[in-house]
Amino acid sequence: MKFFLVTLLITLFAPVKSFAEWNQSLSLSEVAHSKSWLKLLHYREAWTTDYKSLVDGPDFFFAEDGKTNPEAELKASLEAMSKDIKVGKLKQHPQCAFPYRFYYLKKNLNLKVPEQKCEKFEAFVKGFNNPKSISIVYSSAYPNNPASMFGHLLIKVNSERNNPLLDSGLNYAAVVADDENPFAFFYFGVFGGYIGSYTHQPYYVKVNTYVNFESRDLWEYELTFTPEEVRNFIAHIWEIETNSFYWYYFFDENCAHQILMALEAIRPDWEVSDHTWAAVPGEMIKNLAFTPDAVKEVHFRPSHYKQAMQVLNALTPEEKDGFLQIIQKDVEPTEVKHRLSLDASIRYVEYLRNEKRSFYEKNYKNFRETLLSARAKLGMLTDEEKHRLPEIPKETRPDLGHDVAAFVTSYGTSTFSGSDQTSEFFSLKFRSAYHDLLNSDRGMIRYGKIEFPSLEVRYYDDEEHLMIEELGLLKSMSLHPLSHISQKFSWKIETRIAPAKDYGCLNCRHISADGGIGGSLNLFNRRHIAYLLGTMSTELYDGLPLGYRLGPGVETGVLVNPSNVKLQLGLKRIWYLDPKVQPNHYVDSVKTGIAWHLQRNWELRQTGLWVIGSSETYPQQFETFLSVYYFFH
Repeated sequence: MKFFLVTLLITLFAPVKSFAEWNQSLSLSEVAHSKSWLKLLHYREAWTTDYKSLVDGPDFFFAEDGKTNPEAELKASLEAMSKDIKVGKLKQHPQCAFPYRFYYLKKNLNLKVPEQKCEKFEAFVKGFNNPKSISIVYSSAYPNNPASMFGHLLIKVNSERNNPLLDSGLNYAAVVADDENPFAFFYFGVFGGYIGSYTHQPYYVKVNTYVNFESRDLWEYELTFTPEEVRNFIAHIWEIETNSFYWYYFFDENCAHQILMALEAIRPDWEVSDHTWAAVPGEMIKNLAFTPDAVKEVHFRPSHYKQAMQVLNALTPEEKDGFLQIIQKDVEPTEVKHRLSLDASIRYVEYLRNEKRSFYEKNYKNFRETLLSARAKLGMLTDEEKHRLPEIPKETRPDLGHDVAAFVTSYGTSTFSGSDQTSEFFSLKFRSAYHDLLNSDRGMIRYGKIEFPSLEVRYYDDEEHLMIEELGLLKSMSLHPLSHISQKFSWKIETRIAPAKDYGCLNCRHISADGGIGGSLNLFNRRHIAYLLGTMSTELYDGLPLGYRLGPGVETGVLVNPSNVKLQLGLKRIWYLDPKVQPNHYVDSVKTGIAWHLQRNWELRQTGLWVIGSSETYPQQFETFLSVYYFFH
């Protein structure tokens, strides 16, 4: 009986004894406030409390105040690992629900408790087929959609499979209903009305979505994680998904932020989830790329559109005629003996299958099989044909691009016709995001523009006062070149508060909206482009005769990009529809610019603006600027 009581006491108090032995050698408070524990529980410093975890679901914490108390959560976690309880969505033992936390406590605190068999977790890990490394994948912008320039991040778990497309992809995104109202989507996305969740799919599914259906480049940043760290990372994702959740915020706690926080839980010495006003995926990937010994290799997967254009740009005139005859169905594919003509035709049909599904189904679905059969009979490309294939452009690699925000300092002059006086001014402009047509396109989609919001203030020497020159709300433009592969429109939209330049009132602030649609063509090669847009402009200002003015217009221009320099010439005319005030009133403007891209985050720019009204009552105005751009995030 005595032996039984001793055995029972030892069994009941074994976990406490292990904890006491640890507590004598280490400070509980020091461990609880260590970088590794704080990052494991995703704690951040808070205003109202010392710390607050960004994990929102309560089941992630064993202590009642665990969300804000790292020390209490450490004590509660130590105790929970020895209890026979079920927790989380899957009702598992704490060791199985939190496998990485259990690993951490064993390794760092010498926790000694009987280990549980975790069949569900082991089955989850087995699905990754012996994972050996991790890649963070950046998806570049959609063609013809500058707003997507911010990009998207996902995870690729690299395994021992021979084909990397068979590896596993982990994607973090907001859980949104398919029929969600667009206004509700914006509101809840900004203010946190959606739950963020990880989904596990084969990587080829994500490649098919991004590369084929959306024509986005993928950049895979393979990290220096060991196989043990990869398993720990998978375990950490498991314990978040099976026990808790995050609220999803578009600008802050989004895909990029949550993925990089999970990486920091495994590598607590990294500081890769830090950001300023927004966790922009393209900027967050720079945190990884610029962290010493974080990235092992970078791999590129070009979009289907770029792959199609590569073949099309390699065609000789004779081969291009063959390509056009095939896609117009003027000849049977078997009659064309040029391999590249057939390759370009196949790429075109595949592009239609992804971009214009119904049109493809109606006109090319059966034709595709005929194309593939005819091409198979001609064999492999010759060395000469392979040599003619141009290199696929790789300008969308995000860590090579300029940072998201910009400060612009300028010196300029402003002159009105009929006046001998030239006003000198200094200006300071802040742009929170992201890119304009004269900025370097490295890291971006070529000839896309997205700016919001921006603020420019000016100081005029002769008037000796500071004034707000412009508040830019949203400026976006996409110059997508027309080709035989894609015939998408080019377009623009601008909303701002700024003075009109056509009637000599520097203090008149118009609320204006300007939109347009048209087409663009590459000149000589893809680095140069010309565009023509039909536009509509609207302006509101109580000092105008009618309180507003509006009218159609036309805008055209050329952008040339030799090496690290960009040149722009733009011409625009607006016909204002205000016959009660002045019939046939129009305003012409000429814009010139040259930008020198000195370094990744430095740019020197010379620009000019000449505004001419149709009425002699209104003076012509000419402005010229010399500006220095500095980008940061």
